[in-house]
Amino acid sequence: LVELINDILDFSKIEAGKLELEIRDCSPYQIMMEVVNVLRMKADQQSLDLTFTIQGTIPGTIQSDPPRLRQILMNLVSNAIKFTSEGGVKIVASTIEQDGRPFIRFEVADTGIGMTLEQMGRLFQEFMQADSSVTRRFGGTGLGLAISKRLTETMGGRMAVNSELGVGSTFHFCVSILPCQRLQL
Repeated sequence: LVELINDILDFSKIEAGKLELEIRDCSPYQIMMEVVNVLRMKADQQSLDLTFTIQGTIPGTIQSDPPRLRQILMNLVSNAIKFTSEGGVKIVASTIEQDGRPFIRFEVADTGIGMTLEQMGRLFQEFMQADSSVTRRFGGTGLGLAISKRLTETMGGRMAVNSELGVGSTFHFCVSILPCQRLQL
């Protein structure tokens, strides 16, 4: 219930243009470690592997909004665990360059139920999920991914998903490494 209320409040702030990011130094490694530590028990209860790794090198600190970055990762990893019955969930962080600017790219990959192209097309819409059977079976409000995508874009990045039905899904997003201005949604 608290998560639902917080999602609705965040969504309301985003829609009203009142959600302000608090940009400060933060450690991407530390944030990934915190997310894994918080969600490890949930993964263990389902006998799932939950890991994180760094591909190449990433900066020790970046300028970002740590609670919002953590919120995005928590949502993606929590969803991955929810939709995975065997195998595991893996977070991978790497440094990439887009449009001549450096970004940290996070991937959250699972071995879950996967999605069709049609289902993926609805994912980032407010109050929408893959389809009604998914809502009945797994629950949720359909706000988490919409909020996460908007937060990612506000931090100068992008979010997308690749998925194969019956094989799993990989959500990926990037955030700028360079200091960004205080932005409002």
